[in-house]
Amino acid sequence: MWAYQHIFRHSAGFDVKRALESIGANLEPEILLIGFAADDNLRHAVCIEPERGPLTQAHLDSVLERAAVIFDEDPETSIHHSHRPLHDRRQRWLYQRARALATCEAIESTDLYGHVRAWASGSTLIGGYDVHTVVLLGAEEIDSLPCLDDEMFDRQYVGRSLQHEVIAECLRRADRSLYLPDPGAGLNVLDATTEEIVGAAGRTFMRGCIVRSGEMLAGEPFDALCKVTSLSYERAGAAGNILFLGPEHSSLTTVITFERAVPLHQSRAIRKLLETTDTTTALLCDGSAVYGLGYVADDDSPDVFSVAVPAHATWQLNHHERELMRVSYGLPELPRPLLDRAAFVDTVQRVVGPADVDRLWTIIEAATASGHGATIVVSAEAAAEAARLSGQSTLIRPNELTASDVGRLGRIDGALLIDRNAVCFAVGVILDGAAQGVGDPSRGSRFNSSVRYQMAAPAPAVLVVVSDDGTIDLVPLLRRRVTRRQVSEVVQRFVDVASADEVEGELFARSYDAVRASAFYLDGRQCEVVNELYAAEQDRRFTSGGLRVMQARLEPNSQLDDSYFIDES
Repeated sequence: MWAYQHIFRHSAGFDVKRALESIGANLEPEILLIGFAADDNLRHAVCIEPERGPLTQAHLDSVLERAAVIFDEDPETSIHHSHRPLHDRRQRWLYQRARALATCEAIESTDLYGHVRAWASGSTLIGGYDVHTVVLLGAEEIDSLPCLDDEMFDRQYVGRSLQHEVIAECLRRADRSLYLPDPGAGLNVLDATTEEIVGAAGRTFMRGCIVRSGEMLAGEPFDALCKVTSLSYERAGAAGNILFLGPEHSSLTTVITFERAVPLHQSRAIRKLLETTDTTTALLCDGSAVYGLGYVADDDSPDVFSVAVPAHATWQLNHHERELMRVSYGLPELPRPLLDRAAFVDTVQRVVGPADVDRLWTIIEAATASGHGATIVVSAEAAAEAARLSGQSTLIRPNELTASDVGRLGRIDGALLIDRNAVCFAVGVILDGAAQGVGDPSRGSRFNSSVRYQMAAPAPAVLVVVSDDGTIDLVPLLRRRVTRRQVSEVVQRFVDVASADEVEGELFARSYDAVRASAFYLDGRQCEVVNELYAAEQDRRFTSGGLRVMQARLEPNSQLDDSYFIDES
């Protein structure tokens, strides 16, 4: 189709992957370029990039026929505009959309890429072909992320989720980039930073949610909320709640109605009013202005969205008490647990041994929900440690803590010292430990003192550090455990690709990246085999007139021991 199509595809894939990772969706996108001939005189009716991939023209034989059916069944095509150029442009866009949907259906119906979801751009004419950029993602992975059911509301596109809008924004930019001379000749084919892509996606999704609430959209609610939450009031950071719904909503109970609604873009006024909200009463916003205070009786109402402000410069978009998007300092991301339970359980069991992980997790959840910083020390020898640190702590009779106990006791300086069964022995513990060249200078004293203590403590211990800024850290942060078979399979996959008579460049790069991602777990023999095959392939490329890409040699990690492997017996 054009000279740089392979580079364009690779670069677009990198940008899509990076944008998804930035919002917390660690997915592996597959990118295709599919061009439909706009001229009957062209050699091929359909062109596909990659040319030697599993998808062939035969798999797309029915796309144009199916696109015609989708187009004819679309009620939007029956709408006529009196201005002929506008009418033709609208009809052309509707057909492009129909062809994109038919293309996605055709790809999803094959098993070439496994069980996937497909998205296709509207298309751009280049080299005589209408080219669609297609993104494929594993269905199970993308379906597990929070999203709404439908992307259309009252004939308007409103989107389903932040991750869907990130994909859509990348596809829109891919179409625009194909209008430029020699697309793919440069490195940044989407012509945008990751922050610009995800920011645009967050704005689009937020606008769609306002439209779903049945209200008129005025201004940019995403930017208005970012500005409001970044302001302090009487030296205090923002906190509070906002409901997005109209004043006539059947589930709404209005407590106070303002004589004059306050436009959402009046940031200082909205920030001041946010102080009047609490856990039961929120500001009421119709999408453009705040008109009062109140609450909804029916939390399951499909057209009610809420914004919670948990901390300074941070807000989260909720629907039915389900978090859809979290925005911090203007950057949107998907909701994610601040501390992964599986990682916590695995770390406790590996460091301090058998434990009552359910009771321990209850304490961690209470500390997280307390609204202030706290440090929890889970010690294998809590009684002995309490005695050793008695001069710099408050000892208590061994006691099982309730959630309210954790919230109260965590307010004082120092840590809570508990044993592996969640029995507390001391509060307000000032942790000791000598500096050993470890820590993070960008973090506060609570985190760094926890790192020092964990490394120097006479008994094995796991610490959970809840910072005032809302972050939660697990100390130590251990690498996950794997089976030796998993590591061997990753290495063998690379060996098979690199040893083929004709090495396929994309498979080679992906399998090598997978090996490097598992580099910590490799033994000396595995490192040697991978290094030799990688160097041989780079030498072959260089002697064939290509570029040699140098990578640091893989070496066995001195910290690797049997504790990082799961017993398969």
